[in-house]
Order: sequence, then C-alpha cells, then structure tokens
Amino acid sequence: MTALVDWVTEDRAPDSLPTESVDNSGNVTAARPVHPFPYVAENTTGGPADQADSYRPVRSAAGANLALKWLGSFRSGYETVGNWVDGRWVVTKGKA
Repeated sequence: MTALVDWVTEDRAPDSLPTESVDNSGNVTAARPVHPFPYVAENTTGGPADQADSYRPVRSAAGANLALKWLGSFRSGYETVGNWVDGRWVVTKGKA
C-alpha cells in the first residue's frame, strides 16, 4: 500500500508491486512482482519459481503490436466527479 500512497501523494510511481500467494494458515507460498503494462514478470534468472527475486520485467510479446480503440460511447448523464469532502471521498453526478 505504501507504493500506491507514494504514487498518489508524491507523484512517485513504483517500478513494480509485490504480490503474494498465501495458504489457509497465512503462510506465503509464492511471491512475484507485477510490472506496469506492457511489461510482465518473467523468470529470467533460473531461480525458484516461487520467489519474487527470480523475476525481471520483460516486454510482453502480446502487447507489442496492440492498438487500443475506443470501446463505445456513453450517453450524457453517466458522468461522475469524485472529490474529498470533510475527509471522505464523495462521488457525485457531473454536469450533463
């Protein structure tokens, strides 16, 4: 969570975010970093597959020629605006 807070409050985006898989007892069974698109975590070191430091960011082949197009349009009236009000995040309808 610290990385996300720093990103928002100090404009310092993380290079990656750690993820963990835990069992029913709360023990970590695997860890892996998540990198910003178009990079993915790949085990390039040959280290253990369940340890995060075995992974490095590699540009995804799937995203190499990806072209994103607008998925549709919205009717007026669905717009919302979020703001902090008295220490709470409040979402209201935007101007139509």
